[in-house]
Amino acid sequence: GAVLLASIISIIIGLIIFLPKIFNWYATEKNKRHPKIYICFAAFYFKPAQIRILYTGDINYIFYPWNLFLALVPLYFSGLLLKQSTFNYKSFLLLGLWLLFIPNAPYLITDIFHFEERPPVPMWFDLVLVSSGAWNGILIFMISLYRIEKFLKLVCDSKFINSLIIILLMLCGYGIYIGRYMR
Repeated sequence: GAVLLASIISIIIGLIIFLPKIFNWYATEKNKRHPKIYICFAAFYFKPAQIRILYTGDINYIFYPWNLFLALVPLYFSGLLLKQSTFNYKSFLLLGLWLLFIPNAPYLITDIFHFEERPPVPMWFDLVLVSSGAWNGILIFMISLYRIEKFLKLVCDSKFINSLIIILLMLCGYGIYIGRYMR
């Protein structure tokens, strides 16, 4: 009980200290490629999962780290795509790979379906775990989509970008549907 309580307190203190700094950091344009933000948010996802597994010895939520890894893959591709200055075969390949993996980021939200009371861990702890996963999914998705939009502004006519983003969002939604219900 004391280990669980100490871990929760450390997570809350970390959130209080780091979240304002992270959002201030991300709002500035000079810090375009700093990986610390992703490491911090991933830690707020991995740490509760690790604590839960160590505390209970139960691996019910072991799929969370894999889902987070799959969610981070399109973030990586979007970062590489942002380094491209023209639309060529390499940027086409990166955009295709991004589109293939991007449904994994918002898919983390659907992991809420796995939320249920599983003693001896308190229900609120699992809620923190599942909610941090959903938060990471939303954040990773939005940052990745923002990067894609920035790239498209460089290589496309601006009047087509909104239409392209809507198409990408619909394809992403279809990918989430396939991942959740068709496999």
